[in-house]
Amino acid sequence: MNNDTQEIERGEWAAFAERFSKKHEGATATLEAIGSDVGDQYAAENLPFVGMTLESKGSAAGALVLMLGTEGVDHMERLIAAPQSLRVHVSPGGETVLEIKADDEPTLLLHLQTPKELPNP
Repeated sequence: MNNDTQEIERGEWAAFAERFSKKHEGATATLEAIGSDVGDQYAAENLPFVGMTLESKGSAAGALVLMLGTEGVDHMERLIAAPQSLRVHVSPGGETVLEIKADDEPTLLLHLQTPKELPNP
């Protein structure tokens, strides 16, 4: 990520997650995990983005949850138990990349591409 990347302050995570989810709902999502112990691998590819939440209660309080796919076979939720930083980057080509760094987990990159509208016939 480059200088166009915006760091989201921890106190803003819940509100950011809500706005981000509404703005990108239905975008095509690819989730990439990068770490010295796992290398660079895809955890999910080309699934619809459902949303992201910040857990506020219970034993998972403070965890981020990413929801991808439709109900059924391609639905997945990824819990990031101890997130440390949240950054977002929008490329000139229109791709949005959300970077999540966490304790004891690989860095996650959520790539979102909004489907282009078809031209009117």
